[in-house]
This record gives sequence, structure tokens and C-alpha cells, in this order.
Amino acid sequence: MSRQGSGIIKCILKDHFDGFWKLNEARFSESYQHDLKETIIFYLGLLK
Repeated sequence: MSRQGSGIIKCILKDHFDGFWKLNEARFSESYQHDLKETIIFYLGLLK
């Protein structure tokens, strides 16, 4: 993935992940919930 577009991806994740998560959290198992949240937080940290 190009670093040039990473700002757009970061904005989308920051703006929409919380809403997505509130709507879909129950669809994922406990362990997958933790892994998914951890991955998103890690990914957002890399794009600073």
C-alpha cells in the first residue's frame, strides 16, 4: 500500500470504526473482538 493514501485510510478508520463497532460488535467472538480492536489501534499508531 502506498504511504500517500494512508492519511485517507487513517481518517476513515478514526471517523467510522467506532460506529461500525457499535453496530457489529455482537457478531464477533470475544477473542476476535480483542484481536480486531488491537489491530486497528496498532494500525492507526503506525500511520501517525
